[in-house]
Amino acid sequence: MLGRCDCRRRWFFLEGEAGEFQRCWRYAELAEASGGGDGVLLAEFAWCTGDFERARNARYELSGHLWACVVAFASALVALLHGQPYIAVGNERSANAGNGVWWGGVEVNHQYDKSFPFEEAAHDYLRRHCGGICYFSMLMPLWDVQVGLVFAKLCEPYLPLILSCNMPVGKDKSRWCGACHKCAFVAALLSAFLPAGRVRAIFGDSPLDSSDCAECLQELTGLKPP
Repeated sequence: MLGRCDCRRRWFFLEGEAGEFQRCWRYAELAEASGGGDGVLLAEFAWCTGDFERARNARYELSGHLWACVVAFASALVALLHGQPYIAVGNERSANAGNGVWWGGVEVNHQYDKSFPFEEAAHDYLRRHCGGICYFSMLMPLWDVQVGLVFAKLCEPYLPLILSCNMPVGKDKSRWCGACHKCAFVAALLSAFLPAGRVRAIFGDSPLDSSDCAECLQELTGLKPP
């Protein structure tokens, strides 16, 4: 969508582990296909758990993390350093939905940092304290099915390049596993708007035809409790 605008733009990629961007060929191809301007701005993030792990003589296992929040404020620093006044992210409307679990009168939402309330708060903070930077998501008004429709109809060059898998496989972690909930969800979504052969070309095979994804699909459709 931003590619249709005549504006100066650059990609920012926050690596969760060293060499993540270089290892997976898809990231560079996506940046090039999108006409990302002056190249990709890279940063690496590491969880500061070393002291905790040494004290407990055990590895600290994260039960969840606000990765979108980390990306938001890391990108703000990069934007300030490079004179970029806007930070555009891709968080959709469904991120506003809670998990159906309540604590202290508040519904838990594990995607809070992708929600509109977070976007408003982050935008307000960055405007006031970080040189007037604007933080926004163009996808926030759209439900997942609308995002899928727009993507299938308007983003043909990106179809062979996308990857949204919980457990990407291969040495470079660049292939869809075809067996996780993400693969099942994306395959079902794109199958509503693309021919079956096109979907198979994206995944290497259709997760919807695989017994590996059958349980995931049942859980996603509510036929089986997660």
